[in-house]
Amino acid sequence: MLSITHSTQIEGGWDEGGKGLSIWDTFASAPGNIEDGSDGTVACDSYHRYEEDVGLIRGMGLTHYRFSIAWTRILPEGEEPCLFLQAFPSWKNNKLTLSQQEQVRPLVVF
Repeated sequence: MLSITHSTQIEGGWDEGGKGLSIWDTFASAPGNIEDGSDGTVACDSYHRYEEDVGLIRGMGLTHYRFSIAWTRILPEGEEPCLFLQAFPSWKNNKLTLSQQEQVRPLVVF
């Protein structure tokens, strides 16, 4: 059994670690585009709360965690050359390492 999430739904940390602006960031921040006015800047804040997320997944007895990482964390300028962020590797590696320690198999998509 697995949990599936998408970066826009859960990631948050929209302007941290050098992340670039996405089309969704721009669209959602314009007044009137989202009925309830939410914009995804915080979302579920998995960027900061990944330890809690993995614990919840493990606590539910799930064995796999499929999550996406925003392209704007990998290509903050949106094009080549790839400006791989300094903060990204440690956040991603911490999340992957914790998942494996908790016996939750991480499945990363972009």
